[in-house]
Amino acid sequence: RGTLNQGPRKEPFVYRKIVVGHDGSGQAQDALALGKDLAQATGAELAVGGVFLVHALLRSASDPVDRQAEQEFAEQLERIAESVDAVAQPVLSSSPARGLHELAEETGADLIVVGSCRHGHAGQTLLGDVGLALMHGSPCAVAIAPRGYADQSDRSVSAIVVGYDASPESRLALQDGYELAR
Repeated sequence: RGTLNQGPRKEPFVYRKIVVGHDGSGQAQDALALGKDLAQATGAELAVGGVFLVHALLRSASDPVDRQAEQEFAEQLERIAESVDAVAQPVLSSSPARGLHELAEETGADLIVVGSCRHGHAGQTLLGDVGLALMHGSPCAVAIAPRGYADQSDRSVSAIVVGYDASPESRLALQDGYELAR
């Protein structure tokens, strides 16, 4: 089961570009697996977005330690993206949610996939801070991968949960959920 939230969109349901948020955690592996499965099902291009956290007042762009850490981060993200035949998209930002939001806007993503909160049980979907922040104001749909999704032997999506509150965005989310289920 995954959770979808739909941001504003004017055209019919089609995922052309999916961005998976990845931070190296097990939950990120769940998001990567769900993103890959959705990309295969919809024909979308898959990108793996990783946010390298920076704080403008505390970091210096000329600091060699920071440059080395940023380079290692980009190389790790590239290896992860290559493992699923995706494009790596490293981002510098002050928060993971802000970085993924900006990446989605910059690339024209139709869907952002992130992992469930690490406190949930296997098979359960719980919104964490990043997922919650993306749900409010994301420029596109947001999917939350259930915890343990990557480890399932049969990863077929059996249920799609759509947050619905009768808003125009939730009507679009319901339409997308229906199309995905079909």
